[in-house]
Amino acid sequence: WELGKAGIGEVERVIELAIEGDVRFFGEVGLDRRYYRDIYDLQVRAFKMFIDAAEAGEMALNIHALDAWRHVLDILEGRDIATAIIHWYSGPVDLLDRIRDMGFYITVNPSVERQPKHLRVVEKAPLEILLTESDGPYVYKGVKLEPPMVAKAVKAISSIKGMSVEEVSDLIFSNFRHVVRSVGLTF
Repeated sequence: WELGKAGIGEVERVIELAIEGDVRFFGEVGLDRRYYRDIYDLQVRAFKMFIDAAEAGEMALNIHALDAWRHVLDILEGRDIATAIIHWYSGPVDLLDRIRDMGFYITVNPSVERQPKHLRVVEKAPLEILLTESDGPYVYKGVKLEPPMVAKAVKAISSIKGMSVEEVSDLIFSNFRHVVRSVGLTF
């Protein structure tokens, strides 16, 4: 979001610091066609720089892809990154199998109780790609999303999927462990 002000030099500096600091995950990086169309080409350039660094350093990506979901997947196709998580996925449900086939994940946050697109995604999403997040602190439709609210997202997923909260919690934790292992860490 600050790319227009900060510029590519700042992206280079962030990547340099990450490599020096043995960072295992870049995030939140990506593309936003809804709110930042005027710098979209610059976003694509910066996103590709983060992908290159993630590939070289065996890092994972936490991706913002608002209204650019398909383009993000097209850019990532064939790239060798540890894994990717598409943050607050409310994109087309027809991309969910592609996300799974690429070995990526999507996150569900408490907005699933208020956002019909997010709800439809959870209804259709394969279980093996689901993770939770709070996206907090962030105010969405008058509600401040915060980490303690992740339990609401788990409860919503369990209701939507017809599973117990324990089953969903175990599944999400298993997915999380896979993500952590993908970057050479243990949990």
